[in-house]
Amino acid sequence: MIEHLNERIDTMLSQISEAEHFFVSFGIFQDFDNSRMDFYVAKETAYFMRNKQLIRIEGEICKLDEFGIFVIEQGGWLNYLNEIENKIAKENEAAGKRMNAQIRKEVQEEFIRRQTIEKFRYDKLALWISIAAALFTLLGLILK
Repeated sequence: MIEHLNERIDTMLSQISEAEHFFVSFGIFQDFDNSRMDFYVAKETAYFMRNKQLIRIEGEICKLDEFGIFVIEQGGWLNYLNEIENKIAKENEAAGKRMNAQIRKEVQEEFIRRQTIEKFRYDKLALWISIAAALFTLLGLILK
């Protein structure tokens, strides 16, 4: 049953949505290959669907729930899953771009940090040379 679970969910949602008053008995579901679905396979699939809040189960009757109606409006269970996968892929791609931008920013900051340290070393040397020149100038003025 598990190997075709999503196809069965899609098929069962479609059958319930097409039924009058949006409810169907376990015993009359058609499988995704248009054969009659085994009662116990239908029941197990329906309980899974109930856990996903797609349907409500009352006795042996499956009724479409609000989320199930939303999924049907999105084009069915398989389309809904594809949309979710696409959304996740886009979010991961956007997160990757943000990560690349963050890494690029960190590399630039590190480069600026190193340049600043290097410049400080030269400025420090220039400061000491200026102090020495000022001392020599003062010494020269005092000795005159």
